[in-house]
Amino acid sequence: MRRSPNARSPLIVGSSARPIRAAFLVDTAVVTTGEVDQIVRYASRHWGGRLHGIFPTNRETIAAAWWESLVALDPDVVHSLVPIGDELIRRINREIAPAVLSILAEKERARRGEDRLLETGTVGGLSVNHLPRYLDHAWRASVREPTFWNIKSDSVLNADGRFALRNFGLMEGTFFTDGAFRDTRCEVLQANEQRPLEIVERASQQHGLVTPLDLAGQDAVFPVWTVRAPRSGGFQIVVGDSALDVLYAWNRGMFDHPGTGISTLWMPPSLAADPEFARVVATFIQRKYWDNNQRSGAVVSYSLSEDQLKPIAEALRTPASMFFDAFRLQPHEFPHPEFKERRRVEVRDRQLVPLTGSTALLSPPRPRFPLADKAPGQWMVDLVAEYRPELHSDYLSHRPVWRLPRRAGIAYPFFDSDHSGRVNGDEHLSVRVSRADSALEFKVPSDRDVLLQFVEKKPHNLRPWQLEANLGGRLDRMITSEEGRTLNALVELFGSLRSAGVVLGNPLLNRLIRHLAGKTSDEEEAEDAARLKKLLDASLAEGEGCDVEDLARRIAGRHPRPSRVESIRFDELEKTYYRQWWKQGSENPQERARWPDTRKFTNEQRNDVADLVERGVLLQGVRVQCPRCRHKDWLPVERLSPTVPCEGCRDKIVLDPLEPWAFRLNDMCRGAVRNTGTLATLQAAYYLEMTRGFGIGDMFLSIPSQEFYERGSTNAFAELDLLVITEGKFLAVEVKSRPVMFLPKTFKSLGKIGEELEPDELLLAAPGGSWPPEVLERISELQSRLRPFGVKVDRVPLQWM
Repeated sequence: MRRSPNARSPLIVGSSARPIRAAFLVDTAVVTTGEVDQIVRYASRHWGGRLHGIFPTNRETIAAAWWESLVALDPDVVHSLVPIGDELIRRINREIAPAVLSILAEKERARRGEDRLLETGTVGGLSVNHLPRYLDHAWRASVREPTFWNIKSDSVLNADGRFALRNFGLMEGTFFTDGAFRDTRCEVLQANEQRPLEIVERASQQHGLVTPLDLAGQDAVFPVWTVRAPRSGGFQIVVGDSALDVLYAWNRGMFDHPGTGISTLWMPPSLAADPEFARVVATFIQRKYWDNNQRSGAVVSYSLSEDQLKPIAEALRTPASMFFDAFRLQPHEFPHPEFKERRRVEVRDRQLVPLTGSTALLSPPRPRFPLADKAPGQWMVDLVAEYRPELHSDYLSHRPVWRLPRRAGIAYPFFDSDHSGRVNGDEHLSVRVSRADSALEFKVPSDRDVLLQFVEKKPHNLRPWQLEANLGGRLDRMITSEEGRTLNALVELFGSLRSAGVVLGNPLLNRLIRHLAGKTSDEEEAEDAARLKKLLDASLAEGEGCDVEDLARRIAGRHPRPSRVESIRFDELEKTYYRQWWKQGSENPQERARWPDTRKFTNEQRNDVADLVERGVLLQGVRVQCPRCRHKDWLPVERLSPTVPCEGCRDKIVLDPLEPWAFRLNDMCRGAVRNTGTLATLQAAYYLEMTRGFGIGDMFLSIPSQEFYERGSTNAFAELDLLVITEGKFLAVEVKSRPVMFLPKTFKSLGKIGEELEPDELLLAAPGGSWPPEVLERISELQSRLRPFGVKVDRVPLQWM
């Protein structure tokens, strides 16, 4: 519902710095080992680069096993080295929502050349050059003696250099790299001069070894808890010269747990048959692989057959004292662990910042290691920001924070255009910052601005020239309907959605307010229907062959419009209250025990009425009657004086000083209560807030009754009764006063808007527990229609809580 932000409310924001996670997409059909090596070389030189994954695609889709790992990695940047289809772009933006989605066109690939497909600014990231001296100091303080390998790369790598790169990583080999290892225990190696047998044997003998890949993996933790699955556990030796073999060996290292040591080694087929190399590898496994829970291994390949792999596995079993299996992988296969729940965001810094208007200035946290002056590069800051502090009530055990659905562009209203933001897998905000950012401008958008991103669907993470098609949605705006404005006003009158729900959810106060609004109850409605049926039968019997207009006039003459309840005195209020209490108890004897068995108000009931008067739901005044013309009127307290003019004859009326107070329902509230649809939407919003939002301590954002319009159109495309964000999900809700009112045309409209907005859940809400079979059948059809769009369809039988 509409709420006004309180600029004086301070904002609590937790934050933590972490390295950037990136995913690189390559074409399965044309990718080369040189392309993969280029990515590996880039990743091994950057902080957090060990969590830069490489994923094959056919440019239109990504195989299921690879896609599961891509989603679990939750990359902040996705860089496709080949053009990809619009549907794949939409899927990436829907399920991953990276802060940056960079796509190389064919012309750009040709212009750059195969050796220059990456740019430092595309992914960002900090160089690992800042880490050695920091780690050397930190680890020596804990009685560890680290030894760093400065493996220098050449512009062109030979077979030995490629082996060193794929298994241990390479440094840039510059003057600045040498300076990074100053005052540390360091060994300098030339990649092209280190024979694979010698470098593996040397690594197995070195205690406290820190390779470039270890630097790239510092503080880089896979964001999802993993459990070993078939073909994914143990120590694996990847054999093969194909791009998929090299790619798989690199990706498998993303899942390594720090406590298990190294669990993957790549080797070319030429070395696999060397018995001496097998002996050295077995020693390396014994000393560098520490997982005692799964002392087994496998020899795998995408390019070699199982018959070629089995001799390698047999040669390793005895010297390594481990059982080794052998299996060949198909291109669509990627044996990964089973992904469990996500790791919780580690908040290391909390700030209490004032809001100036709707903007707060934050001090972005920095990595734990010191950065050199004017150090280039970027990192990510995860934010756990408080949601609407002005809405927090005493009944909440903790303060809700922003939890948003993962969609591209949802984070756009929170940051300026110079900072790439996103919603991460934890449903919190993340933003890319650099050393130049001494302060970060954090904007608090309105609820409407946040929900508008789901309507416009603008891919803010793509540069305009990278769009070969319009990836945005058909819709460009939404307008609050008349019913929505009435509901907003009603909620503001009560103070909050929860207050309105509590009052209208109280069966006695609900009946009382409906009585003052002239709203018929279900029983009265049934009586009116029976009476109208009799009138209809009588009118038809009297006027054979009469037209519809004549018939309508006959019925209207026999059934006059019911009189409105203008006002009610306090003594009448007590009697009405007691009648409602008695009626409620007759319908539900157990409910009667909750209320006092008395004909008079207790202090609790008086307080209820006083609260409604204070909020302006009930208006206080007196009844007057002119002694001359007998005109009756009701005057609010602000118009009272010893004498008042008569609205009829304009004569003066002297007020009776003993006249009791009379109460009248606010006109706006009267209209809203008489409108069944408005009351049902309010009931749905309150139910969702208490069951999925503030009632369980989570954020709850909602706006009612929106009309959606296509670009350039003045006719509404569709309408929805409620839009909600809670529990990190986007909910679209359609509400009816009865389940039977979900007509075929309603489902047609819901199908269109569901396909366009793609909410996480599309809910159909109505009071009552009995849903007609034909409505349930239409719901099932709607579920089948929207399942390809990732939309879950469900119904919500409403009851006041």
